[in-house]
Amino acid sequence: MAANTVKGWNPLLKFLHWFLAILVIVAFVTSDDLIYLHVYSGYAILGVLFFRIFWGILGPEHARLMNFITGPARTLQYLKELADGSQKGYTVHNPISGHIIMLMLAMLLVIVFSGLKLYAAYGQGPLAANAGMQIISSAAADEDDHHDDHNDEDEMKTKTHGAAHFWKEMHESSSSLILILIGLHILTCCILPKLARPKQEKKSG
Repeated sequence: MAANTVKGWNPLLKFLHWFLAILVIVAFVTSDDLIYLHVYSGYAILGVLFFRIFWGILGPEHARLMNFITGPARTLQYLKELADGSQKGYTVHNPISGHIIMLMLAMLLVIVFSGLKLYAAYGQGPLAANAGMQIISSAAADEDDHHDDHNDEDEMKTKTHGAAHFWKEMHESSSSLILILIGLHILTCCILPKLARPKQEKKSG
């Protein structure tokens, strides 16, 4: 099974896998103190995700993301095979780890998007221009209604704080979930297949 797994991944996919892993580690380590490094690692993660999605649609057969998704029947069959030690080798991911990979990619997109929105709430990043236009439109409407300037400023600060709090909560929650998914990825991809390896391999070992 190990030999088949190695053949399923070309150098590009191996590079993307470990480069993304390094970027995620950097993003976690720098989340509190080195904010600019944290932000740029987020940009890099987004770039890798976009390329992986593109390659997962137009790339070679073993790189197609659709191959990671199996139906409930096949997934249950794999669980049964794990239980009795009759599972087959896979050139890429087994049915369970394939689903987890898709969840990880989706969760990373949520993390990056919520991070960009949080950054934009403070007037930073590529999404800040859109936020700025909304603030300008809101200020213009308030001016037409003859609102007090101080009230406008307080309202703007309240909206900004509310948006920042929402995206911060989403960013931190999704970051916690990705840690769980990473653990499940390691468990289902590396540990479970070895613990429940085919019976003939156990006898020979």
